[in-house]
Amino acid sequence: MQSVNKRIYLRRPRVEREFNNISSYPLTILQAAMGFGKSSSIQAYMTAKAYSPIYIPLSASCGSIAYFWERLINLIEKRNENLGSRLKNLGLPMDMAQLAKIVNLISDTQFETPVWIILDDYQFIDEVGTAKLLSAIVTENIPNLHLVLLTRSIRALPVTELISKGLCYIISQDTLRFRKPEINQYFRLQDMEVSGENTDKIYRWTGGWITGIYLLSQRLKSGEITLSNEPLEVLLENNFYKTYAPEVQQLLEECSFLDSFTSDQAVCITGNTGAPAILRELLTSNALIVFHEESSHYQITDIFKAFLQKKAESKGCATAQLYQRMAEWFMGHGNQFRAYNYFYLAGDYDRILRDLDSDQSLDIGAIQYHMIKEILEKITQDKEFTYPLAMLRYLRASLLWSPDLIQAKKLIVQKLETMERYFKQSTLPVPRKSRILGEIHNTWIFCAFNDPYEIVEHAKKAVGYFNGRYSCIVSNQTEFTYGAPSMLYTYYTKPGHLAADASFISEQYSWLERAVQHCGHGCRNLIQAELSLETGEFDAVRLPARKSIIESRMYNQLSIEICAVFALARHALISREPLKARQLMQDLMDNRGLEEQPVLNTTAELCHAYVSLLMGRTDEVPVWLKNMEHTPTNLIFDGIGFTYIVAGRLLMMEQDDIRLEIMCQEYQAQFDIHSCQFGYIFNYIYCSVAKYHLYGMEEGVKTLWNALDIASQDSVFMPFIENASYISEYLREALERGGYPEEYRNKLLSLCTSQLKADSSLVSGTLLTDREKEVLSLLSQGLKHGEMAERLCVSLPTVRYHIQNIYKKLSVNNRTNAIAEAKKIGILT
Repeated sequence: MQSVNKRIYLRRPRVEREFNNISSYPLTILQAAMGFGKSSSIQAYMTAKAYSPIYIPLSASCGSIAYFWERLINLIEKRNENLGSRLKNLGLPMDMAQLAKIVNLISDTQFETPVWIILDDYQFIDEVGTAKLLSAIVTENIPNLHLVLLTRSIRALPVTELISKGLCYIISQDTLRFRKPEINQYFRLQDMEVSGENTDKIYRWTGGWITGIYLLSQRLKSGEITLSNEPLEVLLENNFYKTYAPEVQQLLEECSFLDSFTSDQAVCITGNTGAPAILRELLTSNALIVFHEESSHYQITDIFKAFLQKKAESKGCATAQLYQRMAEWFMGHGNQFRAYNYFYLAGDYDRILRDLDSDQSLDIGAIQYHMIKEILEKITQDKEFTYPLAMLRYLRASLLWSPDLIQAKKLIVQKLETMERYFKQSTLPVPRKSRILGEIHNTWIFCAFNDPYEIVEHAKKAVGYFNGRYSCIVSNQTEFTYGAPSMLYTYYTKPGHLAADASFISEQYSWLERAVQHCGHGCRNLIQAELSLETGEFDAVRLPARKSIIESRMYNQLSIEICAVFALARHALISREPLKARQLMQDLMDNRGLEEQPVLNTTAELCHAYVSLLMGRTDEVPVWLKNMEHTPTNLIFDGIGFTYIVAGRLLMMEQDDIRLEIMCQEYQAQFDIHSCQFGYIFNYIYCSVAKYHLYGMEEGVKTLWNALDIASQDSVFMPFIENASYISEYLREALERGGYPEEYRNKLLSLCTSQLKADSSLVSGTLLTDREKEVLSLLSQGLKHGEMAERLCVSLPTVRYHIQNIYKKLSVNNRTNAIAEAKKIGILT
């Protein structure tokens, strides 16, 4: 590609001094009306400083955060392939858990030199979701990362709050406004002199508005001796448009419908092979056309773009054809999302539907879903039957990402029933007809969700229709466990049916593997291990859990592996093997497969947080989990609710009893969505602890009965064992007065008593900080206090402080006993 002539910009020291503040803040906002030179000013500054910003125009975003996110990731990937790839795998931030991981990933990245991300026309995407994302990134105050927003207005972004925290700098319209001396300098830059009288006129007419100043300068340059205050459109017409050949006019008119474009794209949509040369020439004579070197994109400024679009429309320009060509260009270059966006603008919904109706494996991700939703909500019933696989893809995505799950399920089931009736009677060729009917029932599985009997019924029908084929809508990378850290937890919906339901799943869920190639492989052994763990049959946990891990890895079933590892970690703690539990969790978090699956990434994070809490480490809980009353998550089906079990455990450990009582009422509603019995049990336990502390034993006992009433029907012990230290003072009272079976009562008391003995050493050992463990290690090596201080580069009083904490946590009073106790509980070897 031939080089593009670089534009000469007017250096304005006053403005540059303001812009220098950008490097001191994670966020800078240039807020001004259209035509005040926001884009040209920041580009002039970046050019003067020899910076290469990431520039993202947003005028064609249609208010879509998905559009912004896709553009951002693609540009980041060009700079930092690893970061861009990992952000792409995490997907569009759909909830606070995912948002937290995105922010953590960015904040963990070392930016060796300043990185500038400029969002032009930010007002088009200034919605709640975008504001949350940008606020979260800005709040981290990441070294060398600077966001710059060019905008006409701000609605959703909490600017006042960010300014008060010293995180945001505002550059106003008045700063960009040209002063009279700067007007003179601007004209001199173009080899023109203006009199003081004309300078006054220009300033009065334009108010320092650079677009008006520029247009008047072009009038003088064309030979006009006198100035007059003419309408903007007249100035654009006379100074630019009329001076261009018809070929150039048409090129500009057609390109004006794109937010930005490359030379190749200009050739594609206009059919003018001379477009690259024309654009390079225009760049030297028209300041209303900008070239961004970083992305090799041209951009027409908003004012000129509006003028050109009006011209094009008056000539009957076929904008739909322009968008169509652009869409085909993106399809040809493998960018399905951008192609769909332009097909949508072209009104060619059928082209999108044809693509989505393919029987090739194709999924609708979170980014695409929002746009596809707008399209498919508009199509008629006839189109649904014309493009059934496209509709089924949409229905599945609707269910997975819907904010109102209950209503969505009702509507989708009605739609599936209608489609099934229609296609059963259709005269389509058998392969096509059976494919559609199979996919209808395979989609129905997601509506059945945690009813194993209905799931298997639909899976059997799907397998029958597929006749040896597999689903093309659902891949084996689907989150088989729906983001839950336990399969058993998901399917325990009716008290008294736990063992029978688990047995049914173990025997029948192979049908799901036959419908979706090996999806869920390893679940049979997993469900057996989880049942044994929850019902206190601890000798029967390890073998099936290990088998499940091996089986799941054969077909990359990460969701199954996570559940199995979580079961093993909980079992290790019951078996007084805290180091083993911690290692299992660490190995899980190090699994690189998590980077590619954002839902399972959150699941693993929940598992790690829960195990950390069992070990007394409240400091290892992610921040987003500590604010659950403000930031509910969407683990595909939010009603699974294990998030709330972790959050409740944290509140209980922090002894925040008033908040715990209140939040347990809120959590109850989440467990009601899918009748989650384990959720009820944990929630009642937590609530009983709060009530015991607030109102006394009687209230604690009454609330604990609710948990025992459910658990005793299925001999469930684990939730009580893991919370034994919090309910020990009134558990016996509750069991004796509750009339529960003697065998269940005795076993639960025995297991909880055994756990209480283990807790003293388990919790004490794991409460040691990393620094305390270093000091303990040096103690075991026989170092004196002064030698430790020198080795650790800390003061002698600090060493003594750590040693006293170690003694206190290990319940000892000297070095010898501390070392002995540490070896006993596995901190030292």
